[in-house]
Amino acid sequence: YYIVAFIVLIIFGFIWPILPISGGTTMASDSGDTLAFALDVLRHSILPALSLMAVGIGGWFIGMRALVSNIVTEDYVTYAELGGVSRRKILLSYVMRNALGPQVTGLALQLGAIFNGAIITEQVFGYPGIGLLLISAVHAGDYSLVLGITTVSIIGVSVAVLMIDLLYPLVDPRVENRS
Repeated sequence: YYIVAFIVLIIFGFIWPILPISGGTTMASDSGDTLAFALDVLRHSILPALSLMAVGIGGWFIGMRALVSNIVTEDYVTYAELGGVSRRKILLSYVMRNALGPQVTGLALQLGAIFNGAIITEQVFGYPGIGLLLISAVHAGDYSLVLGITTVSIIGVSVAVLMIDLLYPLVDPRVENRS
């Protein structure tokens, strides 16, 4: 995460300086203009979010390519091709539907790593988030705050995994939701 964060920082902060490179905002929250403040916060969050997503999307594409290359050699895909089914229908109905299930499961497993990456990314960009608060609490020896942040992170990841599990039958209809 930190390597991608430094690359994004160099490209969009120094070579092509279109986005702010540090901090969470440049204006005070009590300035009165709520829309301008929200847009400023959004501008400051683009680079950290981009660096977090770039790592995840790269891994997702590599995994999806490997899954698709295995699925296209399956017998049911060959049978559909011989049966005259269009390539578009084969790709969407057979290949992508069977490749999306493992990818959604992988997303659920990667949510904890995204929290770890957020801690590093917030340090690189000086972004005032939960990761920067955690590092400050560790340096200050505030173990109750460290425990609280860890608990909130565990609850957040657990709720996200639960939501993915509940939505999984929409991706793979072979799985029944018996709740």
